[in-house]
Amino acid sequence: AAAPLAALEARVAAAESAGGAAAGAASAGEGLSAQVAALEAQLRQAAESAGERRGALRDEMTRLLGDVQVATAGLEDRVTAATGSLAGVEAQVSALAEGLPALVARLDAAEAAGAAAAA
Repeated sequence: AAAPLAALEARVAAAESAGGAAAGAASAGEGLSAQVAALEAQLRQAAESAGERRGALRDEMTRLLGDVQVATAGLEDRVTAATGSLAGVEAQVSALAEGLPALVARLDAAEAAGAAAAA
């Protein structure tokens, strides 16, 4: 009777030991699940933060592009104005160049008249 009782006690002890190991494994599994959940939360937060930064960067780039377009338009206006001003100067220089031969001829005539009057 003692042998079957000892065998039964050994089986109970083994079952308790296995139950403790299973409980330990379950506890470790719960801890691992908590870590996974925490990591998933961190990943979601990082993805949201990256999305916000991407949106802010897109907004900043759009603003800078607008500034560049405004500056380019201003520069184009200044170049157009300068080109128009140069065209006016060029017309004046051309008119002066066209009038120079007549002016030289008048000076030559005046010199000749002065030389004739002196003689």
